[in-house]
Amino acid sequence: MKYKLTLLFVVIMCTTINLTAQEMVKGTNFLSLGVGPSNNYYGFYSGGTPAIKFAFDHGFREAGPGVITLGGAVGFFTKFYKGVTSHQYQTYYYTEHRTYLSATFRVGYYYNFGKLIKTSELNAYAGIGTGVLQCFYSYTGAYNPNSIDNGGALLLLNVYFGANYFLSKKFALYTEFGYDISYVTLGMTFNL
Repeated sequence: MKYKLTLLFVVIMCTTINLTAQEMVKGTNFLSLGVGPSNNYYGFYSGGTPAIKFAFDHGFREAGPGVITLGGAVGFFTKFYKGVTSHQYQTYYYTEHRTYLSATFRVGYYYNFGKLIKTSELNAYAGIGTGVLQCFYSYTGAYNPNSIDNGGALLLLNVYFGANYFLSKKFALYTEFGYDISYVTLGMTFNL
């Protein structure tokens, strides 16, 4: 029932909102919130949470038919592994938890399709980023078979491309692909 009400709300919002162009221009700020399947950095897992990412893009300078943007992104997700091991003829059950936090600086390029295909609500973008991926490791169980703590900080390099489609002057839906905490992210963009 909850699913049907949510779907009905989305359909009503999409059909009643007037489409309004919102191009990325110099001085424009986009704040995005997205979710996607979390990346596997250390191998196999029993489960975890999806990756949640917040991104900010600021129109920095016009370049050709588009705009160069500067911004950043922060994200997080968790993973856990439930295992069993034997030591000295005893069986031990354990759980390893990892929480990942990322912070990256991004440089991108936005292009608006208003002049090319008469769809000014659609923006496409691509870019690169660099930052830090911090892993926090914890262990629960009577016997720890791993002598190495897999926590710590790593250099995070990412490449991304995506598109957003504005449903109103201040609100858009977006999708983004790339190498980051998630290979695909779906979400909302707000024009600030």
